[in-house]
Amino acid sequence: MPSKRLTKAERMRIYNMYGGRCAYCGKEITYREMQVDHVKPVFRGWDEHLKQHLPDGHLGTDEVSNYHPSCRPCNFRKSTSDIEGLRGAIEHGITCLKRDFTYRMMLRYGLVEETPKRVLFHFEQVQLGIADMPEQQKRQLIDKLFADAENIAEALSDTKIQNILYNQLKLSL
Repeated sequence: MPSKRLTKAERMRIYNMYGGRCAYCGKEITYREMQVDHVKPVFRGWDEHLKQHLPDGHLGTDEVSNYHPSCRPCNFRKSTSDIEGLRGAIEHGITCLKRDFTYRMMLRYGLVEETPKRVLFHFEQVQLGIADMPEQQKRQLIDKLFADAENIAEALSDTKIQNILYNQLKLSL
């Protein structure tokens, strides 16, 4: 939650950014349910010395341009993570579930099926113009996007280049 008090007009602008949906999972939320999330986290109560050791560009601000509408579960899970930290945590979720006995039993009996997928957040789908596509067509584009980024990055063997190319590929779709 932002430390500065948002006006009703600012909250409404944030709520409407993605049509009354969570910017991350895309779930429809009411204005009252919406939590305002910092895209780039703000580290309240941190010692200034500790903040100096954060990676460049990791520290956010209390400005409307740094806010996204969020449902409670996404905002809670994201916590002080950046976007890539949240993406990694969600994609890693199946590995965490496998530690649970009940989940392993459900898998064994075919009651659940694992479908590991790369995560493309709702706000990214909106930016790419694919949020309203049929799910199967959207999934094919998302899989291609990540495969292309990974193939190029593997050829170049550089994580920074992978991130740059991934962002460029997103813009070109």
